[in-house]
Amino acid sequence: MVSGTSLSVQCRLRHRQTMRKGRVAMAKVLLGTSAGNGNSALQDWSGLLSLRLTVGPAAYIVLTVMVLQHPVLSNHAIALTGDVLLGLSVAGLANVLAFLGLALLYAWRRIVFHGLRYQAIVAVLLVAGIVGEFALSAAGEGVLVPMVAANVLSGVGLACLAVGQVRLFAGAPSRQAAANLFVGMFGAALVIALAAVLDSLLSLLVCLLLVGVSFAALGAESGRGAAARYGEKTPLAIPWKLVATLAVQGLSTGFVQKSGVLASQEGFFLAEGIAFALADILALVFLWRLNRDFNHLLYVIAFPLLALGHLAMVLMGETLGAVVVHEIGYRFIMFLSWMLAAWVIKHKELSANWVWPCIMCAFVGGRVAGMACGTLLGSIGGADGAAAAQMVAVFVVLFSALLLFGGAGVGDGWGMSRAATDGENAPGNASEAAVAAVAHEYGLTPRETEIVSLLARGRDQAFIAEYLHISVDTVKTHRRSIYRKLDIHSHQELLTLLEDARATLGDDASPRIADAAPTLLA
Repeated sequence: MVSGTSLSVQCRLRHRQTMRKGRVAMAKVLLGTSAGNGNSALQDWSGLLSLRLTVGPAAYIVLTVMVLQHPVLSNHAIALTGDVLLGLSVAGLANVLAFLGLALLYAWRRIVFHGLRYQAIVAVLLVAGIVGEFALSAAGEGVLVPMVAANVLSGVGLACLAVGQVRLFAGAPSRQAAANLFVGMFGAALVIALAAVLDSLLSLLVCLLLVGVSFAALGAESGRGAAARYGEKTPLAIPWKLVATLAVQGLSTGFVQKSGVLASQEGFFLAEGIAFALADILALVFLWRLNRDFNHLLYVIAFPLLALGHLAMVLMGETLGAVVVHEIGYRFIMFLSWMLAAWVIKHKELSANWVWPCIMCAFVGGRVAGMACGTLLGSIGGADGAAAAQMVAVFVVLFSALLLFGGAGVGDGWGMSRAATDGENAPGNASEAAVAAVAHEYGLTPRETEIVSLLARGRDQAFIAEYLHISVDTVKTHRRSIYRKLDIHSHQELLTLLEDARATLGDDASPRIADAAPTLLA
């Protein structure tokens, strides 16, 4: 057993001997010459934007709105039956079944479709579905089956395209991905707003153009860097908390899908365009204002916005303003889900062919269930039943926010088990025994000990604030106190001190704490 005094002296000796090496390593990081610092150019926002990362996902998002979610242009079974639920369910179920198929193929034999030939096949399916929907839109009841087939082709094509776009998105550094998603969503808002004044033929041409743009972005990235890693050997872990979040989002969306505002072309595109723009502004403001605390962003801001939209529809009727409030929350969650899914795929080393289909099955399944529940309640009670459906949605959304808030965060894979730990000798780690020994020797408080443990894993202040449910200012205060007690001045000195303590304690120290990747936008 090593005494406290002996530990302190030996740690200090080792600390002085290794400080010069630490300064050299830190200089490499700051100068951008370290192998682990490939993103030094990203400090300038002008260097963040990429045409492929901005236009590709944005084109896919607009295409999804126009082809899959719009109840007039894309789901022409409605024109024959007058039933919005039928039209949206056909396309939605085709989409979710395609996602389910991709996930099952990956889980069964790690089958991952990729490459230019696969992209060409998907593009043909998607174009055939869109053109078929347009061509059959004015036909009579005898072509209901071909219309449904066209919906199926569109749904399947969009599912395959989505996985490719997410795979491309997850291959970029988190900060760059967020910047491009911000810009892309503003562009999407503009295109969607302009679509309100387009006739059917121009809408068709816009959709076909968006298909070409989306696949051009994928083709440009084919075989390059992280975007070419398709995850054939990655684990089958699922971010359950994100899956539950998207299921509730889909359920909430289904409850308002049959509103009069969203059933008209002008109202639909106007509401969606405004919602996209305001949700993007909301993300831009609160993603930094709340220190990237995704628990607060989702369950304190986005979910209450959904509930407020439902409540407004009860009090004000299905007006444009009430629907827009709900859609802002919906699109804000969409933005956050892209960021969280990309983070989990990249830093937990999972496959986009597994993660994205899982969460999208939850979303689309929840959406169809919401439409069914809303339709059932509306048919039973008329106007009172529709109001009751909205109140049920308010309760479900707020109760879900209460259940999901807190707990697992980004470091835990958003509800999945932690990834396997790195090697025992990975740099920058410290064992729990070393942290405990240093904390005891220097009189650290329990909270300071927690923060030292997280700093030893490479966590930054924003992550620690989210993980411990405290403010960033509180983390800064604790960090200054820790540095003062340990008589150090930098994170590298802390890591060196902990490594020295572990070496002093010997090989019988506890296993190292699990590593995790840097937080979003770090």
